Amino acid sequence: MEYNSYKTDMKVALQKYLERTILFVLCMCVMCLLIQNSLLQQSRTGYLIIHQNGESFRVRSRKYLQTDTLTNSGQHLAYKRSDKDDNLTTTQSPFQDTLLQWRQYEREALAVFILSAIGSNSTKKGGYKREIKLNGWEAMKHRLASIKCCVLWNTDKFSYFKDPEKIFWKSSRLAATQFTCPIRGPLVDVRGVTLEFRKKPCPRDESVYVKPFLPKLQPKESFAICVKIVYGVVDMKLLVDWMEYYREMKVDKVFMFTYNLTRNIETVLQHYTNTGFLERRHFDFPWKKDGLMKREIGVKMRVCGKMNRWFVFDCYQRLQGYTYISIIDLDEFLLPRKHSNIKKMMNDITRQYPKAAGFTLKSFIFAKDWNKTVATSGSDIVQYLRRTPALYTRQKNILIPGRVQPKSLDTHEFEPETGYERIKLPESTAALNHYRTCYSDFRKLCRNKKKRIFDKAILNVVDRFRNRTLWINDVGIL
Repeated sequence: MEYNSYKTDMKVALQKYLERTILFVLCMCVMCLLIQNSLLQQSRTGYLIIHQNGESFRVRSRKYLQTDTLTNSGQHLAYKRSDKDDNLTTTQSPFQDTLLQWRQYEREALAVFILSAIGSNSTKKGGYKREIKLNGWEAMKHRLASIKCCVLWNTDKFSYFKDPEKIFWKSSRLAATQFTCPIRGPLVDVRGVTLEFRKKPCPRDESVYVKPFLPKLQPKESFAICVKIVYGVVDMKLLVDWMEYYREMKVDKVFMFTYNLTRNIETVLQHYTNTGFLERRHFDFPWKKDGLMKREIGVKMRVCGKMNRWFVFDCYQRLQGYTYISIIDLDEFLLPRKHSNIKKMMNDITRQYPKAAGFTLKSFIFAKDWNKTVATSGSDIVQYLRRTPALYTRQKNILIPGRVQPKSLDTHEFEPETGYERIKLPESTAALNHYRTCYSDFRKLCRNKKKRIFDKAILNVVDRFRNRTLWINDVGIL
């Protein structure tokens, strides 16, 4: 009995010791974070802001907070860009440029990369009527630093908002982040917006402010598609079929970012830009060529996946004037199974589900690992007619702006706002024809020949726009 009592006492004592140790470690971690944050505020070193401004999207950079030496001397770095190259140089300054100072801080300087600013005529912040979303990336290491939004008005006056709300996609050294800056005045009167440390005055240099994009309210039942980014070598025939398919489906607008495209693909995209159907902007990772963080578009790297969430943040805000938004890739075709086009389908299902925040679509995988069903010179959608059963892997959604929680947005997922619901559409109503190779999520099903279904429903749509694709025959000789 005494032995059991002694054993019990030792167990209780050990448990209390572990609890105290854990509590001590947690307290030390909190203290370290607070001290780090305080030091950042006091030292005023290493905070950078980079924004892509204008249609050229040239990367501009600036020492966002000066070192003590710079602050005391009152001197600032002045940058100019050569027309012959993209190298930043300093003028009339004895100090090193921003890039070198970043390296001096072991590539862990506090940094915010603002790639877009988008206005909205609604906000949940009391006392405010409008807001501007700043989309970009923020270095995770110093995320606790207190900042504020600075707004430059057309009247040359400045205003600010302390501690803006921000959402970010998982923990990452440089994570996709969105800052929300509430404002009181009309959006059209805003000349630019930027970020600054909370205790610092707003910058007086207009070049560091980002001019916000103001979405226009589109007609009722308008439908927009975001492709996120198109890069490198693209199947030209498939691209034209994709564009004409969605034109036939009565989609109003396609938006995409582009990067490092071939000449022929640029020609195709320019054609649809001229018609008004396509809107696009150039994109690149800031400082990618300088090797500060290894990343490349299209490379399946963990860091790239987390950083690419920025496209979702941007697209949802940029296209918010449309009634419906869908984020779809170039190898995906949203096919109504009961209606002649997407507009008619949306009219019916929104009447059926008036409280819908969005609709989730199953995928039909038309695996390109399988032999072609039809050996023609056409694109994938007419050559591959065998598919898997409907799957919820790689599912996509049709979103209704204003009814979706912005912080929940992902390429494949979303959560509705309070009072609304997420609707999973049956495959008999609509599905996503996805033309791609087999991947891990359905590799076992991909090998099962008994599960392959012959499906030529999309050919009825292709026949309606086939003549509109003939013009690309001349592009190949460029």
